[in-house]
Amino acid sequence: MANFNLFGFQISSSEEDIRALRKRELKNLLTSYGDEADVFTEIIQNAYDAICQAAKVGLYAENAAPHIDIVIGKRATGDRHYLLVSENGIGMRPDVAQQFTVPGFSSNKRLGDSVGHKGVGASFFAAASNRFGVFTIDDKGTKTAAEIRGAYDWITGETTPPPQIFDELNLPKYLEEFLPKERGTAVYYEFHSGLKPATLSHVVLKDDEDVRRELERWATYLCFKTPLGQIEPPAIDGGPVKVRITLDNGSDLHDTSWQISEYDLSARTLGYPYPSKILRVATNINDIDAMPEAQRVWRNKGRHQALRLYWNSADVEKEMSLETDFNDDELQIFEQHFRFITIFFAYSTDILKEIHKRVGSRAQIFKYGIRIASDGVAQGRMLDFDLTSNTGLNRQAHAVVAFRGLELDVGRKIASNEAVTEVIRKISRRAINVLADYRWALKKKELSDPSYDLDAWRQQTKDRTTDSLVRVFYKAIDEEAPIEVDPNTENDVIALFSALVSKQLIKGYRIQALSGFNRYDGLISVDRDSEHLKDYHDPLSVRSDEWGYSGEYQVLEFKLQFDSLLEDFENKIKAPADIRLVVCWNLPEINVPRGHIQYTYGDRRDFRSLYGMTHLWEDENGASYVPIISLKHLIAEKLASVEGSDPGIGAARLQDLQALDAQMGL
Repeated sequence: MANFNLFGFQISSSEEDIRALRKRELKNLLTSYGDEADVFTEIIQNAYDAICQAAKVGLYAENAAPHIDIVIGKRATGDRHYLLVSENGIGMRPDVAQQFTVPGFSSNKRLGDSVGHKGVGASFFAAASNRFGVFTIDDKGTKTAAEIRGAYDWITGETTPPPQIFDELNLPKYLEEFLPKERGTAVYYEFHSGLKPATLSHVVLKDDEDVRRELERWATYLCFKTPLGQIEPPAIDGGPVKVRITLDNGSDLHDTSWQISEYDLSARTLGYPYPSKILRVATNINDIDAMPEAQRVWRNKGRHQALRLYWNSADVEKEMSLETDFNDDELQIFEQHFRFITIFFAYSTDILKEIHKRVGSRAQIFKYGIRIASDGVAQGRMLDFDLTSNTGLNRQAHAVVAFRGLELDVGRKIASNEAVTEVIRKISRRAINVLADYRWALKKKELSDPSYDLDAWRQQTKDRTTDSLVRVFYKAIDEEAPIEVDPNTENDVIALFSALVSKQLIKGYRIQALSGFNRYDGLISVDRDSEHLKDYHDPLSVRSDEWGYSGEYQVLEFKLQFDSLLEDFENKIKAPADIRLVVCWNLPEINVPRGHIQYTYGDRRDFRSLYGMTHLWEDENGASYVPIISLKHLIAEKLASVEGSDPGIGAARLQDLQALDAQMGL
């Protein structure tokens, strides 16, 4: 028997029970993280904290300037991708290093020097990997090193042996040059296919012709997701923080050098990548107001692609009545902690799409909504604008609301303090309404000549028909196709699914309504128990009882791409617990930003619990799951079975889709 501390009480239990309890704790920790950037955020946050702490005690007064090294190790499929982050910060004493991976432990946070507020950091990325290591030198020159192998498999497996712990960090020779020499800490993390991102190839777009451009894409991605993206140039004793980002593609090392200031790729400076710094088309509304009245309208009407608003606390006081608009708790937060709000407001959602295109990230990191920043670092998920009027404008705006000296436990979601959320909601609503009054200054979306649009549509449809999987499938089964092109709108998906159901090419479903409710698309009757649905000679048949819903009047949702439903979950437009079936054309070829997807077709068809189900989405905590029918996957599988011993386009498409899902770790 052994004793351990639980909420201040000394509990006596067996070593086996204690180990099982710790294992459950770590498994819960893994499910609390689901964003592909979590590892980058936590490790780089720790590095930046160490820099700030070293600067605070004057360790850069006579020595080298503060420096962070980031090595991104991309590998071929099947090999381990890795992240190495090293800095010349405060370093860790041996007793601190020994507690580095203890859940909730943070020496920086206790000292008030942490810019992050999650509080589980190192314990998460130690548990999330099968190879994690740390090397540190404290301010007295004492070196400490450790490496943990097999942690993830032990936590998630039933019979896997416990992880191995070594008292050294064994890295290839070429990586040893990145380890701190006199003082600081290096953290090494190998990505596991069971967690996002399964592969770094699905984080930012690769550029075979110009690796420097790919490194710039990594820089922007890390600025948006980690403390490298300071919302204002930081004041750190010892000078600006130098950052070197290195890309290891398995054969060569390529690097670029930066410093943390304001985001400007041409100047090699890092900071928060405000939309106006990526696409420099925004005009400050103060500049419009400063013009003579006689010129103000004619010089600005319909001229601008985007507008920008910046309010500090004094500006907010001019625009709002603090005593009327805020209660006592909210007023205290505003007066003690609020710094500023800035909003980028575009004439069209196409502007934000263009910004995302320039960023070069596979996941759409630039979205409409509100980003919360605390003590210089933007973090957490985007919040919605709370608009009662001007509805629709929220999809054209990206805002940052900044606070100081505020313990914001935002994690990946929203601020846990309701008063903080209310301050953000009220100020942003007022600000976006003010911006809406300047819509006259924005360009109007130009529409092409109607006849030109019609001719282009006809030609595009002809081109799409040539390579249509839907057309080939219906021709193979000698049936009239409902459409002759592969879907590229939600309406196409509805038409195709309805036709498949009415012809009993998808069995067990009866559409009961496609209208009548303002939130969801329809209601459907689902049968998963009838014996004719469980014919093992049918490649789409029901094979499992583990997942899936059945019965009358089940909520049905249509999407062109499944990831747009995740945006609806994120923005609280729809609730995962309500939806019993999602029908889409395809899934994104990226790591999903929320929850986890597994595929249930092809070599995993024995996991299929509804007829034709191709994928299953679960949320981070396993509280909700949503069955998915991806029509592209379903038709490819059905066509492959029709082709039989003479494989054709169906078998080829099915093989490609399955290989992609397997590569993404689905």
